[in-house]
Amino acid sequence: MNIYFFRWRSSLRLSLKDILNAIDTGAEFAWRKKLWFEIGKTEVEETLKNCSSNCLVPFFKSCGKEGFEAQILEVLDQGTLSCRLLAICRFTPQPRFGHLEEFFIKKFTAKNVSPVR
Repeated sequence: MNIYFFRWRSSLRLSLKDILNAIDTGAEFAWRKKLWFEIGKTEVEETLKNCSSNCLVPFFKSCGKEGFEAQILEVLDQGTLSCRLLAICRFTPQPRFGHLEEFFIKKFTAKNVSPVR
């Protein structure tokens, strides 16, 4: 028991002020903000892929407040495109229109054509 007390007494101690001086709080908050967006983006993509009914409105509102408007619109454009392609390919007879998905991918990924409007 005495050896543990000795270890504790000889260990380095830092105050909260020392810790806060050693880290960059701005970079930490920016990293957490980016991580939050990546997690939400994955949830949006999965919701669109699986055609599930998750409520995404709070995430969209937060994206607007946090400055991720353009990124979330890009995710929605890509997700809507893939949802449309999946829906078209599911309800199209495959032997007759086997290359329909490839046709739509080429058509909607052209630089001058927007996938959703």
